[in-house]
Amino acid sequence: MLEAAIQQKDLGEGGYEAWILLGEVRGMNEREELGMCALREGVRIATAKGGAGGVGMLWLAIAYRNQGFDKASQLVLLEWLKRRYPDQTTSITAPSISKRSSEIHELVRDAFFAVVHSQKSIEEQDTELQIGLGVVLYINGEFPKAAHCFSLALSTRPDDPVLWNRYGGCLSNGEKHEESLAAFREALRLRPQYTRAIYNIGVACFNIGAMKEAVQHFLKGLAQQDEDVVGSEGGTNRSEQLWSALRRALISMDRRDLADEARDGNLQIFRISGFEF
Repeated sequence: MLEAAIQQKDLGEGGYEAWILLGEVRGMNEREELGMCALREGVRIATAKGGAGGVGMLWLAIAYRNQGFDKASQLVLLEWLKRRYPDQTTSITAPSISKRSSEIHELVRDAFFAVVHSQKSIEEQDTELQIGLGVVLYINGEFPKAAHCFSLALSTRPDDPVLWNRYGGCLSNGEKHEESLAAFREALRLRPQYTRAIYNIGVACFNIGAMKEAVQHFLKGLAQQDEDVVGSEGGTNRSEQLWSALRRALISMDRRDLADEARDGNLQIFRISGFEF
């Protein structure tokens, strides 16, 4: 287990790899706050040791975005860009976090586009750069453009479940719910225990009015979290976001009796009530 490795100071060759991997895994398992903490520690150690290319920073930026810390996300993205492309970003100074969100976004967006445009051909395109730009555009609500970035990234990494999930998120937020379902299902096919993709399928089902399917996916996500934390940190890591989504879906089904049971506890009552997960 990664937690055990960290407790035993088995942190990887650079002293940060285990923290970053733990953060990535926690994020995929819909344990975002814990993942963010692990990523911050991994990035801190990597930066102190001169980690090349801003290792772990893209994941940290995405974790910040998922928690609603858009300014912090964009500042991390800019720092990542400067570390990955030092020769092309020498004139860029990181803005203060006290600046308005719109000013920070404009600076970061322009910096990413400048580097992207410097890569003359499609063959030259850096997949990680497309992912970073996709996150920048997603933060600003430019979902079709963000989806295009993740689609380009998928053309070089078609077996990456995380990319499929992010692509699906862009489609879903762009009101393309049926298409997003296909993307989320591909992410889940590639990684059957991918809790975040399970949750996102539930959200997409909710958005198209398939409430029972939504409930069953939220329950499946909660059950998966139970499996993920066995021998780790216990039931404290169940996602409140999953419980909240489950309650909304149950209320939409006019099952307020079960919505009242949708609290951190035994899931067996939902199986008894006929839900399969």
